[in-house]
Amino acid sequence: MTECALTAANLPDGPTGLQLLDGEAPGLEVLGDSGYGSGPTRAALRAAGHTQTIKPIPLHSAVPGGFTIHDFRIDWQAGMVRCPAGATAPITSSGQVSFARHCQGCPLRRRCTTAKRGRTIHLHPHEDELRAARRRAVTRSFQQSYRRWRPMVERSIAWLVADGCRRVPYRGIERNQLWWSLRPPRSTCAGCWCLALPATTACGCWSDLRGHLQGWIMSRRPVQGSRHAPVGRMPAFRPPL
Repeated sequence: MTECALTAANLPDGPTGLQLLDGEAPGLEVLGDSGYGSGPTRAALRAAGHTQTIKPIPLHSAVPGGFTIHDFRIDWQAGMVRCPAGATAPITSSGQVSFARHCQGCPLRRRCTTAKRGRTIHLHPHEDELRAARRRAVTRSFQQSYRRWRPMVERSIAWLVADGCRRVPYRGIERNQLWWSLRPPRSTCAGCWCLALPATTACGCWSDLRGHLQGWIMSRRPVQGSRHAPVGRMPAFRPPL
């Protein structure tokens, strides 16, 4: 882990992820959950030349087990959308498509909508990006890569939130960002030591490593009495399993 950022809980994850990748060379494989799967984020990653291994945003149908927007075929050149029953409707300037006049008497209506006026869909400005992501998500290459790297990501997150760090200790983003920025180096050092030290000597070095890291962190902490003074003791340092 080389970069981290702390944001408000009500902000989307995609823009923050793009900021962390700013300046990176093209050709990266970007792994993320559906929180990073918005259309603008995908478009920016594609423009930057990165491969997206990002879980698509789940689709919801008006009827359980019924048709979703992915079942409607779009013809951008003609400006028309074809529904699963074969009816077509034009795309308005706002990206809205109404099948109201075709839904009356349609044999597939029970699987499509419960609206009295019929089915209306709204096309996303990056609809093509979202559809391409859903198609790629069912391929073998995507699933193999996602299953290979996801456990490592989840393990890294578990290291970051260990020792009672799942909740932020202060009020305000600025103060918590200072506290959070110390977590990735600590977890990275622990992982590097686990991989680099022989098994016969690694266990005996944790006390020394803890002392060095505590001294490094304490030297960069604000003094007591300042506006950003931390409260409480440092959590115990222990090697990840």
